[in-house]
Amino acid sequence: MPHRDAQFPPAAKDKPKVIRCIFNSDDLTSAEIECAVTTNLAASVPLYEIDESLLKDVDVVLIQDLCEVCAIGPRMVLAVLEKLQVQPRVVYLTARTLEGLYKDVMSVATACDVEERGIAMVESMRARVNRVERALVDCTPVKTVCVEWLDPIYNAGHWMPDLVHRAGGYDPLAAPESFSVAVNWTHVAEVRFLSAPTNHHHRQHARRPILVAMWLQAGAEVLVIMPCGFDLARTIKDATETLSSKPGWRDIPAVRSHRVWAFDGNRLFSGASPALVDGLEILASILHPNLYTLGTPYANDFSLLDI
Repeated sequence: MPHRDAQFPPAAKDKPKVIRCIFNSDDLTSAEIECAVTTNLAASVPLYEIDESLLKDVDVVLIQDLCEVCAIGPRMVLAVLEKLQVQPRVVYLTARTLEGLYKDVMSVATACDVEERGIAMVESMRARVNRVERALVDCTPVKTVCVEWLDPIYNAGHWMPDLVHRAGGYDPLAAPESFSVAVNWTHVAEVRFLSAPTNHHHRQHARRPILVAMWLQAGAEVLVIMPCGFDLARTIKDATETLSSKPGWRDIPAVRSHRVWAFDGNRLFSGASPALVDGLEILASILHPNLYTLGTPYANDFSLLDI
C-alpha cells in the first residue's frame, strides 16, 4: 500500500505497508520537504522504497500514473514486479476528474472480482454528486483558489478544478486536468509545468513566466489550503507559519472576509479516491452555505483558518 494512503479506510492501518518514503517529513518544514524532493529528483534518487518481500504473493497491484512526487510511479513498481515468478494483475489509476475516478473504481473492482460492489460504489458517488449539483444549479460561481503546497506556493491541478467547478466555484489559477504548478508569491513568478503526457514529474523542468502578484490579481473570494499529504493539524500549523507574513496577504478578498479554509488534504484531495466526493460536499458547503448544507459531519476534515 502507498505510504500515505495506508490509513484510509481505518481497517487499512493494520495492513502491511509495501512502500516507504526515504525521508521522514514530519519534522521538516514545507520548504525543506520541497528541497529534499527536488534534490533527490535532480540526482535521480528515488523518493520511495519498496518492500519486495511483501509482493511475492499479491494478486493485484494498483499503480497511480499521475505524479512520481506525491506517490510512487509506474517505472519503479514495474521494475520490481519483473522479478516475480508469478506476475500479478496490474491496474493503472489515471483519474484527473470525478468521471475518471468512477472508471478507476470500476477497474479496481473488476480486477478484484467484485464488480457489483464497484457498480454500487459508483452509483452512490454519482448520487451524492448529483445532489450537490442540483442544489447549486442557479448559483453564482465563487472565485476560489486552491493551494496544494505552501512553500513554495503551488496551485492545485488534476481533479481539483473539476471539484471546484461542481461545488459552484472556479479557480482562476488552475486549468481542468492540468498539473499543479509553482507560483512565486511576488514579482515575476515562474510557473513550472509539464505538458508532455509521457513525463509524470510535475514539479520540475519546463518553466514560463506569469505576471506580477498573480494571487492578488486573482482576487480569491475563498482560499482552500490543502497541502498534499498533510492532515488538518499539519495544514493549520504550516499555513499559520507561512502565509500570514506574505506581502499583501491582508489584501486578498478571502482573507478580509474570513473565508480561508484549512483542509485535511491527505484524506480528501491528495489522491483520486472516493473521499473526493466528501471533499466536494465540503467545498459546496463553504462556497455556498445558503444553498448547500452538509448532511454528514466532517468536523475533523476542515476548519476556518483565521490568520
